[in-house]
Amino acid sequence: MLADLVTYFVTSVQLGVAFPDPSAGATGSIIKFMGIFCLTQIPIAIAEGLLTVLIYDQLTKRQLITAQGH
Repeated sequence: MLADLVTYFVTSVQLGVAFPDPSAGATGSIIKFMGIFCLTQIPIAIAEGLLTVLIYDQLTKRQLITAQGH
């Protein structure tokens, strides 16, 4: 999930620099892109994390993989 968030941050910066807001400049555009990513991508990243946990749990319950504890 952290990798997803870093990807969205970097993408927002790239888009903000490539398409600066006419009145607020690149900074305003970066903030706008981050806002859009927060609304759309963070829920998807959370869902991906939950799905990963559910699949991992089922694989360990069926003993298809072994859980490595510390």
